[in-house]
Amino acid sequence: MNSYKKRFTLIGTACLVSVALLGQTTVIPHIIAPDVRGESARPTTVIQASLSNSGLTQYTLHAVAFANAERGWVVGNGVILGTTNGGSRFVAQYRGSLDLFGVQAQSAQDVVAYGLRELLKTSDGGRTWTSLRMPYGPIIQMDFTSRTTGFAIGGNGDNFVGNLYVTKDGGNVWRQVPGLRQVTALAFANARVGWASTYHWVYRTENGGSTWTRVTRTPSHGIVRRMDATSTHHVWMLSIGGSGMSQTSYSVLASVDGVHFKPVLGVSTAGAGPAPGDASHVAQGPGSSPGPFVAVSDRVAYMAGECVACGAGITMFARTFDGGRTWTEYPPIPDLPGLPNSSGSGSAAAFPTASDGWLIGDMVGVSHQLYHTTDGGRHWSQAYPKITPANGFSFVNRAVGFGLGVPGHANDVVKTTDGGAVWQVIGRLPVTAAPQFNGGSAAPWAIHFVSARRGFAVGSDALLYGTVDGGRIWRRIPLPIRHSAYMYSSIWFANARAGTFVVNGYNNVPRRFLTTNGGQTWRMAAPANLQVAQTDLLPPTLARAASIQVKKTNSQNGVGTAGPQIAWVTTLDGFALTTNGGNTWKTVKFPQNVANQPETIQFTSSRDGYVQFLDGSLYRTIDGGRKWMLVAD
Repeated sequence: MNSYKKRFTLIGTACLVSVALLGQTTVIPHIIAPDVRGESARPTTVIQASLSNSGLTQYTLHAVAFANAERGWVVGNGVILGTTNGGSRFVAQYRGSLDLFGVQAQSAQDVVAYGLRELLKTSDGGRTWTSLRMPYGPIIQMDFTSRTTGFAIGGNGDNFVGNLYVTKDGGNVWRQVPGLRQVTALAFANARVGWASTYHWVYRTENGGSTWTRVTRTPSHGIVRRMDATSTHHVWMLSIGGSGMSQTSYSVLASVDGVHFKPVLGVSTAGAGPAPGDASHVAQGPGSSPGPFVAVSDRVAYMAGECVACGAGITMFARTFDGGRTWTEYPPIPDLPGLPNSSGSGSAAAFPTASDGWLIGDMVGVSHQLYHTTDGGRHWSQAYPKITPANGFSFVNRAVGFGLGVPGHANDVVKTTDGGAVWQVIGRLPVTAAPQFNGGSAAPWAIHFVSARRGFAVGSDALLYGTVDGGRIWRRIPLPIRHSAYMYSSIWFANARAGTFVVNGYNNVPRRFLTTNGGQTWRMAAPANLQVAQTDLLPPTLARAASIQVKKTNSQNGVGTAGPQIAWVTTLDGFALTTNGGNTWKTVKFPQNVANQPETIQFTSSRDGYVQFLDGSLYRTIDGGRKWMLVAD
């Protein structure tokens, strides 16, 4: 189980969010920091206006396609991003109102992107795009076999099934293909040979779609959602079965003659039932629900899966190099908790070669991160947007900050010297044990620097590490407690000298350690959860007032502090703030559209602060939180 299990299962009750103001770190839920100037909170209406009108949005990405290892495109809600250098840099080629959820790269110059009822075409690699209308929408799938000839599945009220249509003039005029109804998937090997599936049958054409021949029945107990034709006689299909208990059964089938299909991969679950097509004796597929399936050749194919029930989901990959006879499954991808389409469409993944691949990652329903592998799915790294810390950050001043984890490398330590615009990897925690993904809780990793050189971080093994050279070299801090793979840990400092490290074992018994000299030495204290440990380090008057406020608001979260006078207690939809040491409190509520989104907040002064959202985007304020600016895109 990765760190998002702990974070996301607590949303609505006790979703922890790492926060630090004036150099002091805490852990609290979904919160945008208030204007902490020592007088009072700004009026609620002003806070809501600044949040709802500040443009805190990211493009949602839906589909990726590469013509070769260098030329590729990613499309989403109102955007087309293109790269000509293998993903080193992506440039927006289109910004508009179309929500694009599919893209096909016929060549490095000819690309088609499509949305609900419209498609965009380019014949110059994306420098110019032409908009065309598809009258028979919504478009479910589209496949162009040349610049002029294309096929599309047009919906008829069901988002996943429709009629088959063809165009011979590049998409200006479409006509329905007779005899093919309730079409669910489509694939062409070349301009003449292709396949189409309906609810009950698989059809084949050998004359460019002029006529179609019924060749076989579709797998029992399933619906074909994806077909990949890799040659004139070899075609793959992904069939989706039943769903239940956050699980969906599925099967991958392959044909070597274009007519007969045999299952080569399957997932049957107690909640979703059997894998379609009698796949009980084939290799077990990844996850408990299907992600994208991509076939590269007659012998090489990739299947992604996720465990939807595991918090925000756990993403893993499997591949075959021998046509499906054997499969290799890789460990879960660190910091990639989910996939944007669980129906099994291949649009969220692309493999231009057998080893070079791309995958869109989903985080809490927002898919805007693009991942890249160069070794066939063994390891993944984030390619878009720019790197930002995945597991928390800690600024020591308005320009210099440190972060823990980048997507794909959970224990990397990164640093910024320009206020978060650019982050560079400077070190790595010497973690030797891999995190356990078995339904337990791994660490909600955290990082805190008490100065520009001395810092602390919790690794993916839930152990505490320290540095005294600004993050380059890290050493494990030995603590007198038996380590368990099921532990998760939190680190919190009330000020530069007083801090606590709380460890929860698999039996949920919290243990804590205290430091009063900036982390040079630690001692074991009486068992307590993080909230109790926090109040123990606060001034007595403020601690008592904060405890009363926690009970009053029925908060199950921690207390945020910014010096001895300023503190806040989070509620389900906002926070209660005091600026006079707990004598009076003001309650602030957040607007509906931003609640549950912010993940980590830190202020280095009453005006300079940072907020990171669950989708990884990082914003900065220089006016105490009235306006937020995107600093890492």
